[in-house]
Amino acid sequence: MKLLCTLLLLPPLLGFHSRDIAAQAPYGNAPVPFIGFAAAISSLPTEFQGCGGAGHATAELRGGIAWGSLALEGRGALLQSLGTDLCLNMGRVELFEDRYTTAVYPFSHSDTHTALDARVRYTTRTRIPLGIAAGAGWFAPQDVPYILTSAGVRTPGRVRLALDVDQSWFRLSYDLVTRVYGERGPGAELSRGPAHEWRTGLAVRIGAEIPLR
Repeated sequence: MKLLCTLLLLPPLLGFHSRDIAAQAPYGNAPVPFIGFAAAISSLPTEFQGCGGAGHATAELRGGIAWGSLALEGRGALLQSLGTDLCLNMGRVELFEDRYTTAVYPFSHSDTHTALDARVRYTTRTRIPLGIAAGAGWFAPQDVPYILTSAGVRTPGRVRLALDVDQSWFRLSYDLVTRVYGERGPGAELSRGPAHEWRTGLAVRIGAEIPLR
């Protein structure tokens, strides 16, 4: 008797579960364009920072196309420093007895930045949709490439609110310059060679995404 009741209840339960899952994926399986916007708090590598420090208020716009759980999107962001720190950007310097080595970057510091990137995102069809993404982009005015990963949660429904955390890795190219250090300060240049390193940035953003259909 219990088995019979279970079999009779199974189709309605499966139907309810299917409708619930479908509600979490309002785009269905057909390609659907979308737009979105977000506000964020971002931190940047020291090498990018101007007089305002590491914290930046960030405004973002994005657009793309979604196929069910997958989406391809492009994003543009404007970052403005929140701080009022003193300008202490002197570069990285290593002192020795009679010489010193410093990293010379091919860009200047700034309190305002822009970022453009493209990313691929996967969103789960669960009661609380989870989104993960990866991509790459370009950072200005320093003209530096970067790669990124992102993870966050979304509200179900047609218009989705989203909370995401982005981790970025910036590829910084620079010259290592060694100079003589005498009684009167820096002297002749002894050597110069190219080098690069990866520096990280972090952003926490909240926004919304709207399908265009």
